[in-house]
Amino acid sequence: MNPEDMDHLSALIHRLAEKKLFFAHQSVGFDLMAGIEKLDFKREFNITENFDAGTFSKPVFAHQRIGTNRNPISKIHEFVKVLDNGIGASVDICFVKLCYVDIEPQTDLDQLLNSYQEAMEKVLKRFPELTILHCTVPITTVRPAWVPKLKSLAGKYTTDVKLNEKREIYNNKLRKLYNGKEPLFDLARWESYVNNKDSTVKINNRMIPVLHSKYTHDGGHLNSLGRQQLARQLIFSLAEII
Repeated sequence: MNPEDMDHLSALIHRLAEKKLFFAHQSVGFDLMAGIEKLDFKREFNITENFDAGTFSKPVFAHQRIGTNRNPISKIHEFVKVLDNGIGASVDICFVKLCYVDIEPQTDLDQLLNSYQEAMEKVLKRFPELTILHCTVPITTVRPAWVPKLKSLAGKYTTDVKLNEKREIYNNKLRKLYNGKEPLFDLARWESYVNNKDSTVKINNRMIPVLHSKYTHDGGHLNSLGRQQLARQLIFSLAEII
C-alpha cells in the first residue's frame, strides 16, 4: 500500500469510527476482523466482540459469531433476532456474512436467497434508519492435481470446484438483487482478485472464480495477506455508505 492509499484509507477509517457497526459472522468473519486490527485500525475503532444494547450508546464496531455452519437459515434468523432484541434501533450499519460451507450440493439457492431477502426486508421495515451491507458468500481454492487422495492434509485444498460454481450462482443472484441498489460487499470477487486479475477455473464452459492461493493457508480461510487485503476492501465498502 503506497502512502497516498494509506492516507485515503486512514481518512475513511476515521469517518467510519464515528459510526455504530454490527457484523454477524463465523470464521472468515474473524479473519476479516483480524485483518482490520493487523492494518492498525484498532486505534481508530472501538472494536468489541462482547456487547449488549448499551454498547451502542457510542461509536463501536461490534461483531459476533452467529448461527451454525451448514445451516445458513439459522444465521439469518439469529441475525434478525439480535437486531430485534435491542440493537436494531441503535446501529447505523449492520451486515451478516454466510460461510462457504453454507452452500452444499443439496442447498436450494432460490429458497436461501428468498429467506435472506425476506428477513432483510423485515429488518428495514422495523428499523428504517438502519443500513444493511449485503455480502457475497466466500469461495475456496481448488485441490491441486498432485494431492487427489491424500487424507493426511486434513481437508486442505480438497473442495470440489463444483461447489464454487454453486456459490457463484448464488452470488450472482445476490448481485443481481442488490448491486447498484443497496450497499454490497463483494467478498467473493475480492477473494479471487490479485494483481488486477481474477483467479478462475473452467467448468461447464464457464470461468468460475476461486479463492486465490496467495490469500489462504488452508484453501478456505484467510492467511495474513488475505486478511489484510480483504479487510481493506471491506473498509472501502463500508466507507461508500457513509
